[in-house]
Amino acid sequence: MSSYQETHTPLETLLAVRQGAEEAAARRFQASAARRAAAEAQQDELDAAVKAAREDLRARRRTAGAAGTAAAGAARERYWDRLRDQVAARVASASAHRAGPLASARADTAAASAAHRAARGARELVEKLCQKADSVRRRTEARRGEQAGDEQGQSSAARRAITPARPPSSRGSNLR
Repeated sequence: MSSYQETHTPLETLLAVRQGAEEAAARRFQASAARRAAAEAQQDELDAAVKAAREDLRARRRTAGAAGTAAAGAARERYWDRLRDQVAARVASASAHRAGPLASARADTAAASAAHRAARGARELVEKLCQKADSVRRRTEARRGEQAGDEQGQSSAARRAITPARPPSSRGSNLR
């Protein structure tokens, strides 16, 4: 059957709208959760890179010997400064990602989750209203059926009361 031939009550139409809104909110929530997971994975990679850079710097410091000349000492200090700058750049990158994309992804996921909960609540409310309306409709139909039965019984009783009783027939009887 085509949908234009089906009749829907306004509550059924509203329920269909609410179900569509809930499904759309669920899709947005799933997409935002996937973006958050990707951002968290990237943050883990950045944090691991920072940890590796710090461990590398510590290991190089432990294995480094004393500089023989002042020029070698100055070159070594520039080298340590460069390594410290690399660690600082990785720390800054990880911090910027944590404050920017990761925080944004987490906020989007929280907002999408709240929107999904609200859409589900709205759908459940309309479902309850539909159930109540259906219950009222069934009770009304049952009452109408009872009234129709009562009216039919009353009308047949009234017809019997109105119709005069026929005198007994003499055919086939012993009244002759």
